[in-house]
Amino acid sequence: MHSTDIAKALAEFRTRFAMEGILSAVIDALAMRQHGCARHTEDIDIVTTPDGLQSIHERLVGRGSVPRPSGLRKKLRDTKHRVDLDMLRS
Repeated sequence: MHSTDIAKALAEFRTRFAMEGILSAVIDALAMRQHGCARHTEDIDIVTTPDGLQSIHERLVGRGSVPRPSGLRKKLRDTKHRVDLDMLRS
């Protein structure tokens, strides 16, 4: 996994979330990186609302994102960039 893959996947998730009106915030290693603390990561971690999680599944799953493993609601895989997305509900 290369950091540019994660950066591209994050940019696309942010765009898709904004287009769908899904509230979210990046947390964990990628958030720390924005504040100058470099930490290795191979996934994207976000926090969203219960409605946001529902919207992600209704509007994004099957359109470039798949649950991992099948049936889990808080763990997705971006099939284009092969990046995992882990979600927490606020």
